[in-house]
Amino acid sequence: MRTGFEFDLSPVAGILGTYEKSARRVGEHNVSGNFRFGGDTNELAAAVIAASLLAQITGGVLFDPQDGTMVEGEGALALANRTIRDLAK
Repeated sequence: MRTGFEFDLSPVAGILGTYEKSARRVGEHNVSGNFRFGGDTNELAAAVIAASLLAQITGGVLFDPQDGTMVEGEGALALANRTIRDLAK
């Protein structure tokens, strides 16, 4: 099954201007990896998996602006696992 999502990098300052409460958790990071997808659940799963792995391997923070979730490290991987389980129901 084919799926996809959009990804780009941007200065973290632009994100923090919109989501000021996130600044404390972002710390010294200065680049934001941004994932976008359409309404397809396969695209959602692919984007969450990629974002979780990126956060894990870079020591970054995964932030979901839809619900304000912010997780790091193993928490990012756990979020991906929960998302996939929820989508499989």
